[in-house]
Order: sequence, then C-alpha cells, then structure tokens
Amino acid sequence: MKTRIIYLVAFVFSMTVQSQKLKVVKAEKDFDKYAYVDAIKTYERLFEKGYKSQEMLQNLGDAYYFKADLDNAAKWYTELFAMTQDVEPEYYYRYSQSLKAIKDYKKADEMLAKFNQKSGNDLRAKLANSQKDYLAQIKKNSGRYTIENAGINSEYSDYGSAYYQNKIVFASARDTGGLSNKRHSWTGESFTNLYSANIGDQGALSEPGRFGANLNS
Repeated sequence: MKTRIIYLVAFVFSMTVQSQKLKVVKAEKDFDKYAYVDAIKTYERLFEKGYKSQEMLQNLGDAYYFKADLDNAAKWYTELFAMTQDVEPEYYYRYSQSLKAIKDYKKADEMLAKFNQKSGNDLRAKLANSQKDYLAQIKKNSGRYTIENAGINSEYSDYGSAYYQNKIVFASARDTGGLSNKRHSWTGESFTNLYSANIGDQGALSEPGRFGANLNS
C-alpha cells in the first residue's frame, strides 16, 4: 500500500512539473512574439504557484516595461534584483526608469550609477552622469506651464496630434465598437485608428470621432 502511495505521489509530482514546463514554454513563445498580455498572464500564474526563475522575472519586467506600465515593471524588476544582480547592464537602466515612475528617485539614481559603471560607453549612461541634478532642474522649471486634460482624452493610448483644417487629428486606441473588436497582443488595447476633434474659438477641443472611412488607420 505504501509503495502505491509513493508511486501515486511521484506520478502527480511528475505531471505537475511537466505541466509547469509546458506553461513556461508557452509564456516564452508569447513573449518572443511580443504577445506581452498573454505572456504576463501565464508568468504571473506560475509565480503565484511558487515558480520563478531569472529569465521569467526578466521577461515579466520587460513585458510591463514595453507596455509602458512602469509601476508593474518596477515590481518585477525588484523581484529580479532580489534574486540576483548578475544581469546585463540594460536591466539596471530599465529598473532605474521604472523606479522613477514610482518616485523612488534615490534608488533610481543608485541603479543609474551602477548602469554607468557597467556600461560607460553607452550614451544614456553618459547623459545620466552629466545630469545628476535633474531633480533640481525639474523643480526649477516647474510651474512655468499649466497642464490640463484636453477634454477629448480617453483611458487608452492617445497620441500623435496634428492640425488639419479646423480640426485636430490624432491616433487613439479607444474602442468605439464595431463588428470587429480585435486587440493588440502587445498592449491588450484595440488597434489604433485616426480620430479628429473640433477646435473651438478659445482652443477647446470637442466631439472626437473617427477621422474618416478612406483614411483611418
């Protein structure tokens, strides 16, 4: 009876390990295809179940970094650096930028200094080394401009504005519905299209909508 129990435990353990390996392979394939949303889901489920590796933490941090979600990138780079600091210099740079996003400037400066040591010929390292007082410069220039919501912004990516006739044209990943609702596997957002908005007498923007049927994406 004991022998059977041992065999059963060993079989279940073997199946669990095999399943874990398959999930890791799937996550790596998704990551290599820039399907960051899917890769993140798989990696985070694996982490919750107790699995982690240097490559997995690097990929998790990178997936969020390239999605411009620097808060979560900082979280996973922190896990990475807690495991090992024997990483490529690029990770010191990405970690520093992510730390700035969560306003941990002291640690960000430490990571930038290490990046500079490990990659002295990198232009970004030289720039960081020449701008050590960047926070003071930011404070010095703060208050010169008033930044306000344009009134047509969405919760998704809005960028690339240009003037056309009496309108402003811009790209956006906002979902305005339709028969097809495809989402980009990189960001998890809808694919971008061109939109336009009216410009009022005082420069106020209003009535954002699809730019046109013939030229839209």
